[in-house]
Amino acid sequence: MKNTTCKTKIIKWLLLSLGIVVAICVLVIISKRNYIPAWVNWQEETYEVLLKTGERTEDDDDCAIVTVKLADKHMEVSCDSTGEYFMTDKGIKVQDTLSTDLDGDGLPELVTVVWKKGLFGKHRPFWITSDEKNYSQHVFIYGIDKDGKVSQKWFASETGILINSMEIMEKNTQIISFEDTNGNCTLWRWEGFGLKFMGNLSKSKKTIKKI
Repeated sequence: MKNTTCKTKIIKWLLLSLGIVVAICVLVIISKRNYIPAWVNWQEETYEVLLKTGERTEDDDDCAIVTVKLADKHMEVSCDSTGEYFMTDKGIKVQDTLSTDLDGDGLPELVTVVWKKGLFGKHRPFWITSDEKNYSQHVFIYGIDKDGKVSQKWFASETGILINSMEIMEKNTQIISFEDTNGNCTLWRWEGFGLKFMGNLSKSKKTIKKI
């Protein structure tokens, strides 16, 4: 009788232990899906972008100015003169942003480094049946029209590198330098539809313009 009671207790203990292990595994999986690396440096800043198009010049009172605000992992873009307002979606966490005329059309683009769950947005290639559930880093590029309206220009499904910071090349503001977590810098420029990798940047030749 004692042996039976002892065996029952052992089985209950084993089942309880197994349950605890399973619960821990589930929590680990959930935490990984909701995990963004601690090395990420969340930038917070506010700057203005002058919209110079057509007959407008920097001295004209008619020039539209948009204000870009990066705070609490979100980006806001507003234009007081036209009433335009834009804010990134709740599911997108913005690490950093900068403004430059990537395609040379005289209007600025906002290059943003973001974190989001999944590799794709609302639309994905037909051969992809399901999306990832964990956080990953992406480069999102938004366009700004002459009235300060923000629209999606290009969203990368993934970066291929872990971007720690980004800057604009001083000699050519259409070229972006991404620095990874190991301090290596790569050069990228807009070509056709999307950013094209141009090569690695030697630290000794690094000439950049911080926005």
